Amino acid sequence: MAAHRYWRLHIADSNGGTSVVISELAMAETAGGANVCTGGTASASSVNASQFASLAFDGVVTPASSWQSSTNLYGGGGTGNTAWIQYDFNTNPRDIVEIKITFATGISNLNLAPKAFSLYYSDDNITWTRQRSWAEQVFAYGETKTYDATPMSSALINNRVLFDRKLKDTF
Repeated sequence: MAAHRYWRLHIADSNGGTSVVISELAMAETAGGANVCTGGTASASSVNASQFASLAFDGVVTPASSWQSSTNLYGGGGTGNTAWIQYDFNTNPRDIVEIKITFATGISNLNLAPKAFSLYYSDDNITWTRQRSWAEQVFAYGETKTYDATPMSSALINNRVLFDRKLKDTF
């Protein structure tokens, strides 16, 4: 694996809310290692009010210190768009192998937790490469989930074809 300057968490879906909240996003270069998101710059595709991307990297786990994407992005009348939050390590590229996501107690709705997301990296903030993806995630209030972010071997990727059966109406 190699170190990269930019790391982005792309959130494809929330748990039913129209936006997504991440109270804390930590990245580590070793399993169980220290959070290396210090001294860099946080950004996001969008923010809701004053819930800026930098709040997800400040080490404080409260609803007021959480990043929230703009509203109307996901299900429940959303536009079908997605959101992302990223960290620029500036002149100190990192090789991320683990991430931790925290969803604070007291956030207005559990539906705002991320459900499906992928970790991407880039060296120029233009071309992005997916490192790993997760789906069907459910968070409880105050929960921190740790994810192995090492790249999946191509030998572990299975392709599956789903057949669509057309049923004849018999009315």
